[in-house]
Amino acid sequence: SAIFGAVVAGAYENAEAAQEKMVGFKDVIFTPDPQAAATYARLFALYEQVHDAFGVPRTQTPLANVMKDLIALRDEVRE
Repeated sequence: SAIFGAVVAGAYENAEAAQEKMVGFKDVIFTPDPQAAATYARLFALYEQVHDAFGVPRTQTPLANVMKDLIALRDEVRE
């Protein structure tokens, strides 16, 4: 958003020029930790379940498992 804000404000001609000046690193390769990625995938699945239960009209998503799954995940990560 800062890049586009700088373009709109006229500090740079376009997003590419702003990015070239504003981004401080290049050629960075991110290698995710597979174990962490698996944990986040499980958390995201629980998030989707809660989101759908509260955020999608006329959805009756059961939530009885959410707290128990979060506690189990916490305990696994602590080990």
